[in-house]
Amino acid sequence: TTYANVKFTYPTVGPYDIRIAFQNSGAWSYVGTDAKQLPQNYPTMNFGFMGADVVKHEFGHMLGLYHEHQNPQSGICWDEAQVIKELSGPPNNWSVAQIRFNVLDKHNPNNVITTAWDNQSIMHYGIPASWTCNKVGITGGKQISTVDRNFIAVQYPGSIPPPVPGTITLTEKQVSDILLWLNASVSEADSNAFHLKLTRDKIKKTLVK
Repeated sequence: TTYANVKFTYPTVGPYDIRIAFQNSGAWSYVGTDAKQLPQNYPTMNFGFMGADVVKHEFGHMLGLYHEHQNPQSGICWDEAQVIKELSGPPNNWSVAQIRFNVLDKHNPNNVITTAWDNQSIMHYGIPASWTCNKVGITGGKQISTVDRNFIAVQYPGSIPPPVPGTITLTEKQVSDILLWLNASVSEADSNAFHLKLTRDKIKKTLVK
């Protein structure tokens, strides 16, 4: 909502476009309008585990974004045997077809809108070194990248709603900085309280003498 003309509503009665479950079956989401194909009693997104990057990734799918590591312009050389070996077992337990669909197969360039490959995209998996031909890993995206921001703004054009009067909008870095400062303030306050207690104890001992 910060970078594109996107807003969310939370109706109290259906039908609902997006239905989120919290079942122990991984984190996943249907892509874009594919969610409309499901009956209303089925979830369109699931969080079997949580994390800010996981939520952003799945919401990216909801808005119509595919995996960036499957970008037709991706330069990844896969050690396919190793990828299949690792993803076939726990915790994924994926079939070879699922592994190809989610990781190995590049998207048809005729069916997707792409940018140059962005290995920092929130839609890019972290790739272990064991999965690549040259045995060099790729960190993948933990935050919404600059390319992500620009791309989603183009796909959802229009005026971004102005902030509500009396409110301010913070960047992710500003939020992180504020949390660091607050934690530092708490530590400083605890430290001051400790030293003040020591001072009181010394005064008390002096007066008793």
